[in-house]
Amino acid sequence: MFGARIAGKTGSSNLMPVTTAVCAGNRAGQEEKRLIMDDLTKMIRDYVVREYIEEGDDREITETTPLISGGIVDSFSMVSLKRFLEKKCNVQIPDADATPVAFDTVQSIVSLVRRFQKT
Repeated sequence: MFGARIAGKTGSSNLMPVTTAVCAGNRAGQEEKRLIMDDLTKMIRDYVVREYIEEGDDREITETTPLISGGIVDSFSMVSLKRFLEKKCNVQIPDADATPVAFDTVQSIVSLVRRFQKT
């Protein structure tokens, strides 16, 4: 966990506290949405590293790292990640949309969360 690389950086000091604020922003301007999207991306990436990357694993987790097809997230982990997102981002992701493809990268997970946020 602490040795995992996050977008080219190592160490636990790169982990950001998770807050619901990163999931907010439906009424924000375009520039604010981009910043919020970056925060949501970081929150999801940090969660994946914290929960699914073991200490000493030096794989770099980026927005496009294959999570499911790369063996980082399995079907049980996908369910816990879905529940985490639903709680933190106040969204309901239908089971039919919680597919391995939708959860295969941080980027696709961000798109999924945004799709189900209330407007």
